[in-house]
Amino acid sequence: MMAPPVVRELWEMEELVEEILVRIPPEEPAVLVRASLACKPWCRLLSGNTFRNRYLTLHKTPPILGFLQSWEDHVERFVPTTNFCPQNPDRRESFVMDCRHGRVLLECDWDEAEKEDEGEEDDMEEGDLDVGEEEGNLKMVVWDPVSGSRTKLRGLDMFDPDINGTSYWGTVLCALDGCNHAACNLGPFFVALTTLDMQYEEDEIQEGNYMSQVWASIYSSETREWTSPTSIHIGGVGRFGAYVVGRPSVLVGQAVHLLLRRDPTASDICILKYDLGTDRLTAIDLPGMCVSSSNPLLISAGDSGLGLVHLDQDMMCFICSVEVSVDGVASWTLLREMDLKTLVPIRKPMKLSSRKLVGCVEGTGIIIVVTDLGAFTVDLKSLRLRKLSSKRYKFTCTRDAFDNLFLYTSFNNPTAVAGAVAVAETKISK
Repeated sequence: MMAPPVVRELWEMEELVEEILVRIPPEEPAVLVRASLACKPWCRLLSGNTFRNRYLTLHKTPPILGFLQSWEDHVERFVPTTNFCPQNPDRRESFVMDCRHGRVLLECDWDEAEKEDEGEEDDMEEGDLDVGEEEGNLKMVVWDPVSGSRTKLRGLDMFDPDINGTSYWGTVLCALDGCNHAACNLGPFFVALTTLDMQYEEDEIQEGNYMSQVWASIYSSETREWTSPTSIHIGGVGRFGAYVVGRPSVLVGQAVHLLLRRDPTASDICILKYDLGTDRLTAIDLPGMCVSSSNPLLISAGDSGLGLVHLDQDMMCFICSVEVSVDGVASWTLLREMDLKTLVPIRKPMKLSSRKLVGCVEGTGIIIVVTDLGAFTVDLKSLRLRKLSSKRYKFTCTRDAFDNLFLYTSFNNPTAVAGAVAVAETKISK
């Protein structure tokens, strides 16, 4: 006679389900969404704090789900490297300014699209922000690819490219104190915005004695307001003016760091440090080997703080760290140098335009190098090389306009899963 089947208690089945779901690869966030749609108990499990903590502890590092680019108009802004395929921003949100902590900052042109879409309802969800009603000032969107949420905001009048300068850059970051940034993409955020204002007298135009002033301000999603702008003079610049180098900004502690080119004719580059805690701007000179470099890249150097990677014409890579004294004097230390010729594939190594440093993954020691054979991530610690591949797009370093690439890393926030389920249930009920 056969033994009766073992009847498991309900709590045992829930534990078994949790053990299975917690092992779903983070590179496949859509699987978690589909699992949450199976039944309400699974949805409650996936959106609970216990499951989230277990999932983050087990998988530790947020996976790379894709990359964002702005240099190819015929290619989607978000290019997936996994099966994760979010709905891409529309044509109004055209330029990627930053990507961090599960969020993407986009510069956009609403006015033109609003004229084209006249008579249609705004596609922004309830609760999305729209700061400022004036025409013409800088317009941005903070986008969360995982949940699909989008938040509109406008810069202050002084950041209007048509009024006060044409060079500016934005940085988006989490606003939670003590956050590990593993799955905070639906929490409060800051946007730090900097712009350059060229100042000169009529008789100075021929002499080329320009003065440039940098302005900066912080937007808070909680207060829905910008802080009072702070500024700094960066001294004389060339007659063509200073501008922000279009490379990804780097966050070290509470400070955002950008590269500024003070004189395009002399390739004079410096670092702009914006301390969000003290609301202070500081200009930092580069080390001697990089002053005239056309290809520097800022990185976070772990315990060493801010770092800089320089790639010379012989594909030698130099990694430096910097300490800045109270009076603003920079002290640079060469941490490491390595030969990338035998590591990174390149067809024409002697052609400077065939290689570029275009980005990094903060806090990991990973940089992104693009050559005439493709884009690659290089782990500066282990020297592990990985080619960035996508089923939709193959790219190489063939255009001068190609200056940056943003890797998107994120866990699928369980709160976003619950939100996706709520939206799905609403559509079903209708």
